[in-house]
Amino acid sequence: MLEQSFLIKPINCNSASYQNAEAEMKPKPEHFHLLLLLLLVASVAAAETNLESSCKKVASLIPATAGERYNFCITSLQVVHGSQFADALGLDLISAGLTKTAYNHNRILSEELLTGPELSEAERTAIRSCAAGYAAGGLYLDRGNTWIESGEGGLNSALFSFQEAWLRAEECVENLRDAYSGDDTSLMAKENSHALGLIDIVLKLTLLLKV
Repeated sequence: MLEQSFLIKPINCNSASYQNAEAEMKPKPEHFHLLLLLLLVASVAAAETNLESSCKKVASLIPATAGERYNFCITSLQVVHGSQFADALGLDLISAGLTKTAYNHNRILSEELLTGPELSEAERTAIRSCAAGYAAGGLYLDRGNTWIESGEGGLNSALFSFQEAWLRAEECVENLRDAYSGDDTSLMAKENSHALGLIDIVLKLTLLLKV
């Protein structure tokens, strides 16, 4: 009798209690919804941390202006759809795309300014160089993007291309400064500053990819 009490009885799969227990163990639709929500929150939090940490690293390379550069980096990149989910490579490509847009804008602005009759010859020469410089800079940005997408082996070539793009914007600033006798309040001062800020982010993010 004692031995029989320890025998394991077979489970009756057709019993009501077994079927009820099995039903309780099955995942319910709301469980899947909660799981997806948790995964989404976790991924968003991680991506936001990556965006913020990348901008902090970019800004920290020049401590004297770290706060200003960090704010510019965040406000510039976060407006792009998908930047919250981008890794370091994705953020570099996003910033390069924003820079290309700024270069195209400045090229068009330069061409429009050249139609104005009120320009001095020195101003006209400087703005003409800006139009050509931003056109060339856009091509260098395209080359840089191609090198970045090719993998780690292309980072050095990407850096060279982005440095050339930066140089074209910097030359525009210098030529306009000379034309305006050292005055930084030229017709394109704001646009040039924006373009230089963006290409600076591109260069630093590319450097960080090499680390």
